[in-house]
Amino acid sequence: MKRKKKGAFRWIFRYSRKQMLRIVLIALVGIVSALSCIVLAVFSRKVIDIATGRLKGSVFVYCILLLVVIGVQAVLNILESNLTVRAGCKIEIDMKQGVFGAILKKQTSQTASYHSGDFLNRLTSDVEVVVGGCVVSLPQSLSLAVKLVVGFVVLLLMNAKFTCFLAIVGAVAFLFSFVLRNRYKKLHREIQQKDGKARSFMQECLENISIIKSFVKEKTILANLLRLQNDTYQVRLKRNAAANIANTGALTLFSGGYYLALVFGALQIADGKISYGMLTEFLLVFNQVIDPFKSMSGILLQFFSVTASAERLMEIENLCDEPEPKSKQADAEKLYREMNCIRIDRISFQYGTEQVFKNASGVIKKNTLTAIVGCSGVGKSTLLKLMLGLVEADSGEIRIEMADKNRRINTETRRLFSYVPQGNMILSGTIKENITFFRDGIEEKTLRAACWAACVSDFTNNLSEGLNTVIGERGMGLSEGQNQRIAVARALLSDSPVLLFDEATSALDNETEKKLLRNLKTFKNKTCIFVSHRNSTVEDCDAVLRIENGKIREEIWNGQEWIMFSAVAGNISKQYASRDSERR
Repeated sequence: MKRKKKGAFRWIFRYSRKQMLRIVLIALVGIVSALSCIVLAVFSRKVIDIATGRLKGSVFVYCILLLVVIGVQAVLNILESNLTVRAGCKIEIDMKQGVFGAILKKQTSQTASYHSGDFLNRLTSDVEVVVGGCVVSLPQSLSLAVKLVVGFVVLLLMNAKFTCFLAIVGAVAFLFSFVLRNRYKKLHREIQQKDGKARSFMQECLENISIIKSFVKEKTILANLLRLQNDTYQVRLKRNAAANIANTGALTLFSGGYYLALVFGALQIADGKISYGMLTEFLLVFNQVIDPFKSMSGILLQFFSVTASAERLMEIENLCDEPEPKSKQADAEKLYREMNCIRIDRISFQYGTEQVFKNASGVIKKNTLTAIVGCSGVGKSTLLKLMLGLVEADSGEIRIEMADKNRRINTETRRLFSYVPQGNMILSGTIKENITFFRDGIEEKTLRAACWAACVSDFTNNLSEGLNTVIGERGMGLSEGQNQRIAVARALLSDSPVLLFDEATSALDNETEKKLLRNLKTFKNKTCIFVSHRNSTVEDCDAVLRIENGKIREEIWNGQEWIMFSAVAGNISKQYASRDSERR
């Protein structure tokens, strides 16, 4: 636990060190502000003692000094607020950039076990807690420490015995919070986890709100959300109970101490040992001393929350990264120019206990349209992920074969491929921004060629804003088929010579699909690989790879139908491939 805490401190410092000067300035401003409160107590005593005749001097002068100190406090408050916002925003930006960037580098198998809503919860709620600890709790604890020390010195000079008693009371209050540290951290972590589940549920529901309405399940969804919210509510109550034990205990002790000091001072006045001004000063300074003690329990609990949230963010960063490329990303154009084919050589792969491929082999020839077919869940999309290096085969390899050498496909060869996933990944923005993927400097001629090939021009020419038409989240405002065409155009514009289409034409009508495939064939230096269940897609391809029982079977067109081709024996089998739509 101690090592983990030190790791959390180092992690927080790594992201906050650029703003350390501002954090120190915030602390200094807080310290000066704390000292000014002590000065106010001293000046208040002077005013009262002069007014009652115990001291000689001008009440007016000390009133002016009081106003000056109050004015200084106001300026310090503005300065502290400004510094806090600047430092906090910068740390938040760096932290979100760092953690989000880390997520992008992690192995797909590692991030797959986390819900996107959980990631968002950590990137928002947990980051907010840690940033608050850096720019609020840390400077506040330093200023409170100074206020405590100075106040103790003043009280010691006034009454040593009572000050020692106050120190004992403060130590007991501190002990209340320290004893509860592990339970409070555990409860905070549990709250963040349950809050993440509720956020994930709402996110999924908002993404599929039309399905919820079509099944008339609004009440059911609200009931499930309420259950998740109640789970969080119950844990919050437990955390609040733990906080109450610490805070209420400290408040009771110090409230009793304050009134004990008041009674003690009144008796001293009755004996003529102190003046009204001295009692006022004593009570004001006493308040400045017990304020850090009262705040200490809250700061300690905040500190426990900060370390718990930091550990949740560290958990994400500590996931396994994708293998570091041994060299720079391959030159896609040069690599493709030298490529003869993509060979799948005896690969084996499994998800958990489920065997997807077992010694599977196949060939994808250069400059062809190849279809990958098979039953649902047989491993078609997995094969594309293996080509992209998103997952790694347990044995065997997929390699690029060239005349004089071969190159294994991994993260270094990713630029060779452009991927059109089933979900299309259409972002909020204009159609043009989605096709260019926010890249600048693309020639209009190149953009229009990609739009023509993907049949995007067929519908954008009828839009008043054309390619500058704004679309909503997940392509809201366009049909699924139109969104698919935008995704295909984006792949063509990427300059990657090998295009991977995962059910990328499933929403297109037959006529548009055939037109799109014909257009793709006009690109002489493109290899297109289609995952599809549709006969219309397969019929226009040059070759077929059928995945079945963990194996890859090559099929070729004999002029009438697809027949099995044995790469091992080197001959054409007489066994004809089934062409029913269920297996496509």
